[in-house]
Amino acid sequence: MSNGTLLVVQLRDSVTFDAPVDPALAVTVVGSTQQPLRKSGGFYAFPNLQPGTYQVQVQSNLYQQATLSVTIAPIADAWNMQVPVLVLTPSSQYPFPYGSTLLYAMIQSSDGAPAADVSGQAFVTSETCAKGRLGQSAEAGSQQLKLLRVAGLIRTGDQYCLLGTDGADDATPETCTVASFDSATQTCTLQTPLQGNYPRGACLLPMVTSRSDSRGQLVLAFGNYRNSTYQVRLAIATGGAGTVREVSITEGTTIRVGSITMTGSSN
Repeated sequence: MSNGTLLVVQLRDSVTFDAPVDPALAVTVVGSTQQPLRKSGGFYAFPNLQPGTYQVQVQSNLYQQATLSVTIAPIADAWNMQVPVLVLTPSSQYPFPYGSTLLYAMIQSSDGAPAADVSGQAFVTSETCAKGRLGQSAEAGSQQLKLLRVAGLIRTGDQYCLLGTDGADDATPETCTVASFDSATQTCTLQTPLQGNYPRGACLLPMVTSRSDSRGQLVLAFGNYRNSTYQVRLAIATGGAGTVREVSITEGTTIRVGSITMTGSSN
């Protein structure tokens, strides 16, 4: 009889909030040749692994490659562990549903060549689209946010941003990834501690991220955020190069911002 335990992860599509749509999607554990047991709801299970920390990798033509570090406990303690969730970002080949809200950009280097694997993120700057507001101030090092006026569902793996307390237009957003959300107390637990300090009433704003493909194409898919039209701040960065743009988004449409050239300094 094996003395191993079970490693379970749940994969979630960031567009549909459901299981991944790619039947050819490959899920592996680094250093293991074991094939996972695939379950409904996007669950993948690797039985008979020894307790420890493993790297779970996901490869797909429809989603960007993703890696998740998972620590599994001895079987006696495994019942108390929460199943980790990995949210998959669609690639440019993803079959977006009709009526999706999309932003496309072509990223190129200073010599005009396509720039692959460049990070792009956009967060909604319209406060009326906030997912919620801080019910009490949150200090650097905290991993819990007490929220008020929460609109809709907050899911494990969701990404949001908080802005610095100075409220400057060029303030750098702090990305917050949700580890869990207690709807009864309206408390959001983050995967990593906050780096900055935020006052009561600060907005938790929707954020989407992606990376450019081998052709330099970047696509960002937005959800529904209360308003049919809203503003986003688009930030493109790789190494020391970066640029920021303000873009107006209309729900249910495709916006093409054209070519963005990485110049080596922020614009």
